Amino acid sequence: MLENNNGKVAIVTGASSGIGYATSLALSKAGIRVAIGARRMERLQELEQQIVKNHDEGGRKVEEEEIFIQRKLDVTSKCVIKNALKDSYCYYNKHMYMLKS
Repeated sequence: MLENNNGKVAIVTGASSGIGYATSLALSKAGIRVAIGARRMERLQELEQQIVKNHDEGGRKVEEEEIFIQRKLDVTSKCVIKNALKDSYCYYNKHMYMLKS
């Protein structure tokens, strides 16, 4: 998928289903930290559990700094998106990629 993923962070919106859900799993499997967001928080909690399960099955524990930021995101609001980017940057202290699905 991507090379040299060590320390990279991706924000995935629409992560509660479909392409966003699958992309979050794929990025996490590739070693990229993911900050997930969507309107349906209960589905984000399921996604977080699946990511942790995938790491456990792969023999790799999720490190504390890899904890996902779960946000209820409405991508129609520029203010909400700006705050998500700012909060994610402050949490990870890294530049990141954002995929809007």
